[in-house]
Amino acid sequence: MRIAFTCGLAACLLLAPPLTRAAESPATISPASTVTLTTAALEGLVRTHVSGSIHGGPVMDFEGVALMDVLRKAGAVADGKLTGRAMANVVRVTATDGYTAAFSIAELSPDVGAGTVIVADKANGKAIEATDGPFRLVVPGDRRPARWVRQAVRLDVFDLGQARAGH
Repeated sequence: MRIAFTCGLAACLLLAPPLTRAAESPATISPASTVTLTTAALEGLVRTHVSGSIHGGPVMDFEGVALMDVLRKAGAVADGKLTGRAMANVVRVTATDGYTAAFSIAELSPDVGAGTVIVADKANGKAIEATDGPFRLVVPGDRRPARWVRQAVRLDVFDLGQARAGH
């Protein structure tokens, strides 16, 4: 006799043993480097424009610099093409209210990723309003702006390749 067992997702989660955090979990490792977003962090970098709409609003022209360029200028990411362990690195962007979003370094790298994520300081030719700025991430390739972090203040780079190797 064969017995089949099925359950809905909620029921399975209730029956599953509690999860424990592994030593290599991003929640338990310290960032390899941290960058504070300031005007100085963007100075001297190539400026770019992208268009996008926030939550169905009007299409706006955002101006800023590539997030990857900010990370490289600060020394948080090595120059050149990504290879090896660096492909496992992750950047967490944090806003003043504690909101966070994460990106793999590979998706940000122009030699691997499909688009450019920018740290914008202008929208439609004007400084971004205080309610959203002074810095806002703009991620044109995302289907909804969940990672368009407003009031972005900090970038933390986690070397997950190192964490895994040390495990």
